[in-house]
Amino acid sequence: MRSYVYADSMNNRQPRRWPFLVLMISLLLVACQPVSWSAAPSYADALPSPARESASSFTWRSITLPSSSHMAAMKVASPDAPVAVLVHGSDGFGIQSAKVADIWVAAGWTVVVPCWFDVATPFPGIAFPCAGAPAFAGQTAGAVQDLDNLIAGIKAWPEVSGRKMAVVGFSRGAGLVALRSELHARTEPIILISGLLSQPLPNWQLPGELFPLAFVHQLSASSIHVVANTDDTTVSSSQSTRFASAAYATGKRVTSVTFTAGEHGGAWDGPHAASVASAARSWVVTA
Repeated sequence: MRSYVYADSMNNRQPRRWPFLVLMISLLLVACQPVSWSAAPSYADALPSPARESASSFTWRSITLPSSSHMAAMKVASPDAPVAVLVHGSDGFGIQSAKVADIWVAAGWTVVVPCWFDVATPFPGIAFPCAGAPAFAGQTAGAVQDLDNLIAGIKAWPEVSGRKMAVVGFSRGAGLVALRSELHARTEPIILISGLLSQPLPNWQLPGELFPLAFVHQLSASSIHVVANTDDTTVSSSQSTRFASAAYATGKRVTSVTFTAGEHGGAWDGPHAASVASAARSWVVTA
């Protein structure tokens, strides 16, 4: 593993003023409204195998937003453990989400995994249904707003309230996490793994998608940690390195870690996942 750590900068350059008036108006129109949650103790029991077995070790809750509803899984490592909110990518909410959660719990985190969209065609036994959630649309302003509302609801949970929290995203989930910090001025440390951060995917462009590099001067996170794999053929590692460099140039505290192998999910659910989850503890404690 090659690790590049960017220290605090004294760069006082003023941010450029981008003409994002239309976007900001749309965000105001969908401003955060009251969020409620409730326990869903029988959720896992209704799933087909093997999803049922994978889900059964988690505490399940339903989160109701003004225009949609979502499921979230939680597993508590210890009463004083920091909290990681894990935001999945375009592959959706399912067994892989539970696998990643277990990796982070083993590293000493209390973990919450919310769904941010419902899979259009669920894979029986693999996907965790999220009925009531929006259909997948990518990194849109609406998805960013939903994520912000979801995290507001999660913060009210007694197991989470008042704890140190990091928001961790993978692929398009990483894009949403960065955009939330930029467009909603959220200050939690963020960890962006193999993120879609600067440009569309050549073979999967979606209408209305936003990319964090365009808003980098609005980053509000107390620290930014960017992880990539050089052999990633889904999202080029150059997206991560460009975003990390741009964030550092604004004076932010940035850590950029690049692995030389592991493909797209190598640092999320692959060979480097455990080391990233462990390193993240020190990143967040010192944020």
